[in-house]
Amino acid sequence: MKKNVSILLLLMFMNQHFIHAQEHTIYAIQQMDIEHHPMNIGKLKGQQIVVVNFLANTPNDIPFQLFFSLDTLYQQTKHAFQVILLPKKDNSAMLTDSALKHILSDMLHFPFTISASVSKYNLYDTTKNSLVRWLNNSKDNRHFENEYNHAAYKIYILNNKGELLSAFYEHPQINTIQLLKNIFIPNNQNDHN
Repeated sequence: MKKNVSILLLLMFMNQHFIHAQEHTIYAIQQMDIEHHPMNIGKLKGQQIVVVNFLANTPNDIPFQLFFSLDTLYQQTKHAFQVILLPKKDNSAMLTDSALKHILSDMLHFPFTISASVSKYNLYDTTKNSLVRWLNNSKDNRHFENEYNHAAYKIYILNNKGELLSAFYEHPQINTIQLLKNIFIPNNQNDHN
């Protein structure tokens, strides 16, 4: 009996370790894009990833200044990162997914993938969106609570192994672009840009 319990505990530990290893990187995430086709996040292996979760009820909600700055930063860093856009909407959303894609495609010059939009109210519902679940609800990736509900956007930075490094939200006291520059441009280059 004691031996069986030990084997069972070992199997449970191994299974738990395997699950955590699978969840440890973003590459195993099964996610739909804005046109409801499967996204191939695995194609981003070996590259740093910036995920921008932003409000997209109307065109006025879109953080244009952030995206223009990301565009400039992408050029300055010689394409050091890839971008996944994760729009969130509530029940009053007037901007359709196709209109959002059209606006962003016309505006942005860096390559990006747009995830299927998520409900602002179901942002932490683990059954709704596997990318949101991985970014916010997995055991090791829990970030921010009430502050984010009022923020226009939230940014996640992943390293070239697909692991979450940091996350921060739009805040008047945070210089988002300077923070991103500090991450992607070595200190000795910051003074020249």
